[in-house]
Amino acid sequence: GSGKFQGNITASGDISASGDLFVRNIRINDPNGGTTFEIDTSTGDGKIRFTDDGSVKWDLGRDNTQQNFVISNGSGLGTDDLFILTTENNIQLNGSVTASGNISASGDLTVDNINGTIDGGTF
Repeated sequence: GSGKFQGNITASGDISASGDLFVRNIRINDPNGGTTFEIDTSTGDGKIRFTDDGSVKWDLGRDNTQQNFVISNGSGLGTDDLFILTTENNIQLNGSVTASGNISASGDLTVDNINGTIDGGTF
């Protein structure tokens, strides 16, 4: 069955749903501190999906295949990944990276190709 309620609904215990839950806004608040938003899945990707009029724009979450934290552009985690944080704490950026300040590294820098101008320095 279904029901429509107007006004506030208060529950002192758990609330569960076996289907989709459609809400306009979600606010998580604990005045004593320590709130958690948990996505628990054992076999699939745990993700937050951003859509525009039903069209998937971004996915953010854990790619279950590789166990990485991923930001993906529209096709789901594991495809069209733009940002990947691996379980070994490595970061992979797929696409152009623009920096307006200094870039520094405490370890080796490995690149496939360097284009640009060096001003006042040695190459």
